[in-house]
Amino acid sequence: MEASSPLETDLERVRSLWDSEGRISLTECQWSLIKSYSNLLYEASFKLNLVSPADRDLLVSRHIWRALSMGPHIDSIPNKIILDVGSGSGIPAIPLKIYHPMSRFYLVESRRKRANFLKTVIRKLHLKKITVINGRVEDWDDDVVADVVTSRSVANPIALRNWVANHVHKKSMLVCTLNKLGKVGIEGAKDILLESGEEAMRLGIIPL
Repeated sequence: MEASSPLETDLERVRSLWDSEGRISLTECQWSLIKSYSNLLYEASFKLNLVSPADRDLLVSRHIWRALSMGPHIDSIPNKIILDVGSGSGIPAIPLKIYHPMSRFYLVESRRKRANFLKTVIRKLHLKKITVINGRVEDWDDDVVADVVTSRSVANPIALRNWVANHVHKKSMLVCTLNKLGKVGIEGAKDILLESGEEAMRLGIIPL
């Protein structure tokens, strides 16, 4: 029997941990898509510097879990249309699309090579209802209005609110990672600590 690669072992470790904790429920098809995405990200990382070399074999336990952990929190918000800002390597947008297959996703990425990578992932995974915009969200001239805006390590929440002002409604919510230190400073915001194994992150759920 062929031995599992370190990347596959990492994915199975996270899946086993989450199954034992009842963390989230994904189908076999969804886990298969996560595996395919992690492989594509691994291969592309050598050319595009999408993740640090030390993280390549640990993509799921260090990066992808963060995106999947956002899924249950987005469940509690109307999420027909989701706008991801600064999509980069596809985290959190691609795992979230796999988690929320019925939601309509828009991925905004200003760097052409990374936008092209995202398009390749979408094509190879046969994902539907998902569009990549190669540009800056503050320059995006479109009438799309999102229920949820997501982002990871792009800017502080106040800046993000200003950037997406033309693409949200009065009940839209921002779901984003937060810095390790400092308060959100926005009325009605939730600051949630999430953990997986030895990894942890702060998640902000913030009114727009």
